[in-house]
Amino acid sequence: MAAEPTVTYEAAGPLAVVSLAKPDLNTLDLATIDGVIDALKQADGDDGIRAVVVTSALEKAFCAGLDLGLVLDGGAAVIRKLLQRLYIDLFDVQHHLGKPSIAAVNGVARG
Repeated sequence: MAAEPTVTYEAAGPLAVVSLAKPDLNTLDLATIDGVIDALKQADGDDGIRAVVVTSALEKAFCAGLDLGLVLDGGAAVIRKLLQRLYIDLFDVQHHLGKPSIAAVNGVARG
């Protein structure tokens, strides 16, 4: 059985809504970061999308930051890949998006 996606993408007219959906607090692991990157690329490729909103599907948490279990137990290679995807790849995709993106912080947010 496939795991539930940790990021969802929905186009609503000219608006793309990217929702973090990783129980319990939307901690950032590679799958979640890759999901956000993929969703932003999807919005970028759709000429009908005029703006992107990043929000949370969870009721009380927007994002708790990096998954500390990966940081503590992952080793240097995992940490390097995680930081590469988060601070370089995600930044690059958002920088080149060419559409406004808004964070609708609807719960607890930690860095």
